[in-house]
Amino acid sequence: MSNRRALPHFALAALALLGQGCRRGNDATSSPAVAMPPIVLIAIDTLRSDRLPAYSGRTDLATPAIDRLVRDGLLFENAFAEVPLTLPSHTSLLTGQLPPTHGVRDNIGFTIDSSRTPLLQQRLRERGYATGAAVSAEVLARRTGIAAGFDLFDEPLPFASRGATARTAERAGGVAVEAAARFLDSVGERPFFLLLHLYEPHSPYRPPEPWRSRHPDPYDGEIATADELVGKFLADLDRRGLYDGAVVFLLSDHGEGLGDHGEDEHGLLLYREELQVPLVVKLPGARRAGERVARNVALIDVVPTVLDLLELPPGKALPGISLLASDVPADRAIYGETMYPLIHFGWSDLASIVAGDLHLIDGLRPEIFDFKRDPGERQELSNAERRPLAAMRRSLAAIDRTLAPPAPADAETIAALGALGYLGTSAPISDRSQLADPRDKVAGIAPVLRGLRLYNEGEFRAAIAALRPTTTTREGSEGAALAWQYLGASYDALGQKDEALAAYRKGMRIAGSSSYLAETAALRLLELGRPQAAADLVASELGRHPESGRLRVLLSRALLQLGRIEEAARHADEAVARDPGMADAFYQRAVVALSRKDGIAAIDDLVTATDLDARHLEARKALAMLRHAQGDYGEARRLLGEVLAIDPADRDARADLATLGGAGGTPP
Repeated sequence: MSNRRALPHFALAALALLGQGCRRGNDATSSPAVAMPPIVLIAIDTLRSDRLPAYSGRTDLATPAIDRLVRDGLLFENAFAEVPLTLPSHTSLLTGQLPPTHGVRDNIGFTIDSSRTPLLQQRLRERGYATGAAVSAEVLARRTGIAAGFDLFDEPLPFASRGATARTAERAGGVAVEAAARFLDSVGERPFFLLLHLYEPHSPYRPPEPWRSRHPDPYDGEIATADELVGKFLADLDRRGLYDGAVVFLLSDHGEGLGDHGEDEHGLLLYREELQVPLVVKLPGARRAGERVARNVALIDVVPTVLDLLELPPGKALPGISLLASDVPADRAIYGETMYPLIHFGWSDLASIVAGDLHLIDGLRPEIFDFKRDPGERQELSNAERRPLAAMRRSLAAIDRTLAPPAPADAETIAALGALGYLGTSAPISDRSQLADPRDKVAGIAPVLRGLRLYNEGEFRAAIAALRPTTTTREGSEGAALAWQYLGASYDALGQKDEALAAYRKGMRIAGSSSYLAETAALRLLELGRPQAAADLVASELGRHPESGRLRVLLSRALLQLGRIEEAARHADEAVARDPGMADAFYQRAVVALSRKDGIAAIDDLVTATDLDARHLEARKALAMLRHAQGDYGEARRLLGEVLAIDPADRDARADLATLGGAGGTPP
């Protein structure tokens, strides 16, 4: 046994995790808070705290904008994310709730129920704040539910409308900064809350010049890029006279593995490099400027902090504690989890507790580390720290971590997140006693994930070279279906459709229960002009997934190409019946109606499709042409104008608008 004094009060810590309520700060030296200050939340995705000079003291990377906020605010030396994944972590950040409470456990298959767990922007809008967000990646798209409560939610273009390449599922942070400026232009004298999400330095790491040349490590180059963008945004606040009176949070949603424990990126493991994040808070008038706070804090503490500053009640009990509070137990237990290995590989999930200097990672076996003495978490201490280990495991046991199965995701969402490095296929969740521990599996899956990274970086030939060897091992090897999936995607990106189709078919045989690869293979067959093969493949897959409306849409498309209109209509009707919330089902039924020359029925379905998905560009363009045919030229122009507002590069919409006489009021 270690001679360390056992950490006390873990039973109370377990209760704290489940609903401890918002504590108010009682800093006696603070000046009175501004009643309704501007509130800005800058979230830099995938930023490890130990890579920043403010945390590590390194001198080979300059981050002047972040350093400015550190000088003007409070730096929290030990801040932790609840999940090493973007959507669940941002959900905890904006709800103030743990993942088992808000229910978003992965980037895919889960949506935020803001009626059950209100988001910070909803609370602030009720208070009279103007609310805006500018996000930089599809993983935080409107469809996730995260836009609830924002007056303005500026996001990347729909993935499918942009050619669906690996480089299009995120946008440059400068575009988000410009969108944030437009929001500030619109608020006038109203108090505002603004979320600015920057996707640098998330992989793929592609820093622009001059940062690419200045930094041998492209991850560092992306950090420098993000810092430059933060600097531009802060300069805009200065110019508007807003910076001094604003509350500014700067933080990250999670860290990055960078190979420290075998994982290059994030999601599979819960070591310190993936959970510890930077967190800086600048208060109005630079109150408490330059302070460094050593106690452990969490992202769920941001909501209680805002409520504390505005003297608002927390409403439903929040498990976090205001970052400005001073009466916080030294042994406070901070929870973390990842369901990613369970959902995507059929391995064990992992859970984490940070308390005092100790960090427990629990799965099929416990690991405990002293992250203050051993920041790299190389010396496992479970035999030496038995009493704290038992208490920390009791804290975990007090949390109901039951996982609701993820909902099926559509092919566009899977492709978009896949282009960002997140897996979209799901493994069957089996008896947990039979599961493998991801810590034992990460070395085996690493070559496949490196091939996936090359794909995401647009190095498609290199990805093929990396993935090919991983597909020659036995079919049950780690990530075999995933390897075939991204091998197919790499061939796809190079225009080698036949090779792509063969790879997708191989992946289908291995994956078994996943309909995504079947959907992708069917799409390739349709592109290759082989509708009968596509129809046969989808019909076979429907035997395993009769509930899938998306498969029925694909079958309807294939049958329509074959001229079997009545069968196509039947499957389009069935798709609508199976999934009345899917815009593509109504769009396909409209396409079938148009093939029957039934424009009236097509109009009804196209209106429904655009109502369900305001960014369904194909439905909007088809509806514009039908309105034109009805003689409603103004409505046709309006619809095409909306398409171009969403995607200014849409050549079809631009050509159609020119055909309709541009912006004039007379028909051509």
